[in-house]
Amino acid sequence: MKDLLLYMKILKSGSENAPYPIYAPYLYSDGTTLRSCNNTTYISLKPAKPIPFKGYVNIFILEEVLNLVGEDMTVEVVPPNDDGPEILRIKSGTYKADLNLLQNLGMPELAEPNFDKSIKLDEETVAIWKYALKYVGRESLSPLYIDKTGLCASDGYRIFVNEMPYDLEGKLSLNSKIMNFLKDQYLIMSDEKGNVNVQFLNGFAVFTTESLDFFPSERIRDFLSVSKTNTNLLCNISLLRDSVDKISPIFHGESEHFCVFSNANKKLTITGSSKINGVATVEVDSQFDGEFKLTLNAKTLKIIPFDYDCLVSLERQDRLLFKNELGSTVILMGSR
Repeated sequence: MKDLLLYMKILKSGSENAPYPIYAPYLYSDGTTLRSCNNTTYISLKPAKPIPFKGYVNIFILEEVLNLVGEDMTVEVVPPNDDGPEILRIKSGTYKADLNLLQNLGMPELAEPNFDKSIKLDEETVAIWKYALKYVGRESLSPLYIDKTGLCASDGYRIFVNEMPYDLEGKLSLNSKIMNFLKDQYLIMSDEKGNVNVQFLNGFAVFTTESLDFFPSERIRDFLSVSKTNTNLLCNISLLRDSVDKISPIFHGESEHFCVFSNANKKLTITGSSKINGVATVEVDSQFDGEFKLTLNAKTLKIIPFDYDCLVSLERQDRLLFKNELGSTVILMGSR
């Protein structure tokens, strides 16, 4: 029974400490399979060993109790008294917990999806998808958009695109909850209703997600295609991040760090100014001899990994473009 703790993180993904639906805070057991379900997530898991109870038990209380007891733990189901429920009795030494074991709360039972048309995740893919979450926005821009041509994410002024193709039918709409659930070797796919189905060792999950009907994937990819034409290498992101780190003290006490990036004759000058604190400037060598000038919130540079190179275009001086060798591109739009 204590080995149920190994599965609690997965099972709690389908639970919620809320009054509706009535079964949301509960873990259901039929003796061989465990299920949890709330308004957005359904989990079905079959542990390696039989489960010593049948019915619904509060998953949050059960987890705390199992964390308290030792290896001498014993478990028994006590018949109900009068009109009360059955009791799941857990004992360890002088400790005893009697947990109400409820019946007939109405948790749905879903058949396991057919994962023949799914894709198998690897560590690199999961890492790319999790990084892409940093670029999602609100409303129609809130999910990650994934189809057979790759991944798109945007918040309206920043864009992340990964052009790694996937052997995927349909589209995936992913949010932070799903991404926190995913791991290497899991299988993932979408179904005809747009739900995201995930298969893991010993079980599966079904997530309801945001609609992709209004996600502007084509506009994002068209914008990317235009932005990538006639670009020139400016520098590696490490040079920019090091420079803005030197300038950042001038913005003490301010929420935004707008800097002017100005390039000419392979010299890049970055200037940060504050009406309250003053002005700071850094000049570094670049790899572009053309003239380029852009104002950008320097904070947006700090989440870009060091394997990205920065590219600019003389034709489009309202954006910076960053690329790495894994097919990922970040576009940052200038401000003010």
